[in-house]
Amino acid sequence: MIKKLQKVFYLLTFVCISSVLISQGTTKDNHYYPKPAHPNWFKMIPLVDDNTPEWAKVMYNEDTNFEKVERLKYQYYKENSFEKNIHIQNYKHWFKIVNQHVKDDGYVSLPESSEVFLKAEKVKQNRKPLHKSNPNTWTNIGPDITYKNDGSLDTRPTQANVYCLGVAPSNPNVVYAGMETGGIFKSIDKGLNWVPVSHDYAIGNSQDIKVDPLDEDIVYVARDKDLYKSINGGSTWTLQYASSARIEQLYIHTTNTDTIYAATQSDVLKSEDGGATWVSKFSGYVYDIEAKPGTNDTFYISIKDDIDKRPEIYKSTDSGDTWTLMDNGYYMPSDLSVATVYGCKIGVTPADPNRIYAGIIATGKAGDNGWISIYYSLDEGATWQEDSGFDGGPYVPGSDPATNWYVAGYSSGYHQGWYNFDIDVSHSNPDKLWIGTIWFCESGNKGGNIEYIRSTRSLEMHADIQDIDVVGSDIWIASDGGINYSNDECATTEVRMNGITASDFWGFGHGWNEDVWVGGRYHNGDIAYHENYGVGNTMFLGGAESPTGYVNPYDNRKTYFTDISDKYIPFNLSTPSSNIPNLGLYPTQSYFHFSYSEMEYHPNFANIIYTGNDSILYKSVNSGGSFDTLYQFPGLVRRFEISRDNPNYIYAIVYHSYWTWHIHKSTDGGQTFVQLPQPNYTSGSWRNLSFTLNPFDKNEIWLASNSSDNGNKVFSSDDGGLSWTNRYSPIIAD
Repeated sequence: MIKKLQKVFYLLTFVCISSVLISQGTTKDNHYYPKPAHPNWFKMIPLVDDNTPEWAKVMYNEDTNFEKVERLKYQYYKENSFEKNIHIQNYKHWFKIVNQHVKDDGYVSLPESSEVFLKAEKVKQNRKPLHKSNPNTWTNIGPDITYKNDGSLDTRPTQANVYCLGVAPSNPNVVYAGMETGGIFKSIDKGLNWVPVSHDYAIGNSQDIKVDPLDEDIVYVARDKDLYKSINGGSTWTLQYASSARIEQLYIHTTNTDTIYAATQSDVLKSEDGGATWVSKFSGYVYDIEAKPGTNDTFYISIKDDIDKRPEIYKSTDSGDTWTLMDNGYYMPSDLSVATVYGCKIGVTPADPNRIYAGIIATGKAGDNGWISIYYSLDEGATWQEDSGFDGGPYVPGSDPATNWYVAGYSSGYHQGWYNFDIDVSHSNPDKLWIGTIWFCESGNKGGNIEYIRSTRSLEMHADIQDIDVVGSDIWIASDGGINYSNDECATTEVRMNGITASDFWGFGHGWNEDVWVGGRYHNGDIAYHENYGVGNTMFLGGAESPTGYVNPYDNRKTYFTDISDKYIPFNLSTPSSNIPNLGLYPTQSYFHFSYSEMEYHPNFANIIYTGNDSILYKSVNSGGSFDTLYQFPGLVRRFEISRDNPNYIYAIVYHSYWTWHIHKSTDGGQTFVQLPQPNYTSGSWRNLSFTLNPFDKNEIWLASNSSDNGNKVFSSDDGGLSWTNRYSPIIAD
């Protein structure tokens, strides 16, 4: 009763303060946390203020318009220099989710999970006849494994973003991994080698994987609101349940394994029939669920309290039927007017079953910037302690474990909230736990004296930790770059990624005379492959996450990038790569596949290069050392092609406005261009365009859109674009 009265008091106080601030017209009027309809489209929901660009404000709107965001963002960066911040990182994450689901009016409409699953089943059935007639239609060429570029033959965890891991309790050699790019991978040798086990299923980026404690072949995957299940080690999957809210974490009863719990963003769900049916056992936004080690009836959950504006810990001793708030000595924000909650992870350990850890990311006062602390209880949550002496800021620069440094992110205050956060506890030393944020850290003192061990121990790890799983003496870490494993309490770690072919390429270029390809990837920088490396083996060159990567078609070992020095890649992995002079200009680049321009070489002369940047087609006659304007279009020049039949014929797709495009044609090597008529398409959005030319006929053009309706996907012209023929066929539907 006292707790409820406190909440009412705090709420009334906050309303009164807010009313006074509004009536006074202070700058707080312009500071707010947006409430998008789909918060999971973003890494975190940041504070919006006067300094937030307009494009970002529109992106966070309840009803986001993709076209408006793209237009405002383009204009903003024409006038302002680019910098990495939470809005850009949110944009990349948001873009990956929504860009294939934009309607003709610019708004986003994501399909229901059942629709996605049925569509995947249809694709799988359509593939069967093709596989039967030609079983080797496609072959994976990597990257299966990523090596450093210093000739050491050491591997790097810069390959694929791994969201979650699931280790089989009955056989710790069996591990499952869920990718950001979609798909589940499986290892039967403790991560030394991996194989995909969900190729034919629409299992996208997943939040959690749990393996049946008694049967390594029964696996559950939480993917957004959906729960997928396999009973044969991943050979086949079923959409077992569709929740009304995103599923954050799962727990499986250790002996009666048909009993499963799911922590969702609206409740705690319980199933007693292997996930077929569910009942709600708690109502509220739930971040995490853990059972007291050695029991299956005592549970802890972390939940979001919108009144006290903090994460809270609740406990049940009757298998989830009733729950009690456990907050004696627990964190309370000191300024509700600025307080917000990002999440809370729970840690437990069989080394001390009565102990609980709560890792809190939140803001309790001005200057907290998302990191609060690690709280712990030695008596099942009855009382709580915090040994660092600080709740949030002020933070001390650097990462000295003896100080209150900024564990969540960079000294600028940039962090990624719930997106990159986990904790887990040693199974042999209950005082030791590992904390994953942007950094990978360790505390040997119950959450105090946090050490940035990735740096202090020179661990070969990627930043941005997604998941930490401690299983006996085995410690698994999933990050934006891959998987690390340790069996010595993280004194050392190993990269275990061989076979996880889930890189997310935002740029790609390939050679011709030699088998060479390069690409810039989301999260994981630029890589290169040469035929001498062996199929699947790649070299990391540097960079972060730019849509870049180009190969000189005449000297295929010359490669070009916008975020690192241009490189001359070696013949073998035991030789370091070397820098070469950078190009004088690079094409317009975009995270959106159809919004970039390109770099094209003259079919006959190695020293002549064309590139499109903004609205201008440029030309170089000195192998890219410098570029001169060849032609300026009335809009943004995107894809362009130079005819091999007659290089004086150049075709370019130009966007006159966001929704208006035209093909322009030159017959004099780019000195002049004329606008061609568009195909007679009847409906559907025709923004996402690609085209190619017949290399033996300068007048034969093939034009395609991936966003048009089924009747208007592909057109061709055999008279240089003066007229068009619709080439629709049912085989290219959907």
